[in-house]
Amino acid sequence: MVWFQRTPPKAMLPMSACSAFSRRCRPARRLAPLALLLGVWASSAPALAGPGAGQERLTPEQAAKIFPERRSLAVQDRRARIAILQRGERCISGAANSDALSRCMREERGAMMRQRQEFFGAMRTLYQRNGLPAPEWKSRKNRGNWGAGQEGGGGSI
Repeated sequence: MVWFQRTPPKAMLPMSACSAFSRRCRPARRLAPLALLLGVWASSAPALAGPGAGQERLTPEQAAKIFPERRSLAVQDRRARIAILQRGERCISGAANSDALSRCMREERGAMMRQRQEFFGAMRTLYQRNGLPAPEWKSRKNRGNWGAGQEGGGGSI
């Protein structure tokens, strides 16, 4: 046989002699682990539903009532975050060494966390003032273990 000619395809193996990851396996057999995984995921999908899945939804009238103030709070939050980013950029640009850079990043991260807490507090107050159930925001703690064991959440490279 010449080097550029392909060998004829090998015959398919019987189902019993085939592992889930064999190349010569029948496609249905190779997809079995994936189908099993999808079945498990689909059965847990209601538990994985997005935010507000178990909460009461606002009626259109309630949403319209709080919309102007909610929009105003969102705009204020964005402006505050932009200001924090601009301060961080100036600090990072002026950093003379690694310690200064780390300090700038730590200060920016802390300012963002404080801003987020202020925004959530203002939103909670808005909902309470209008007699509405406040949404429950999930904590970002323990979202994975990247940087686990370190106080600042940063990992080493």
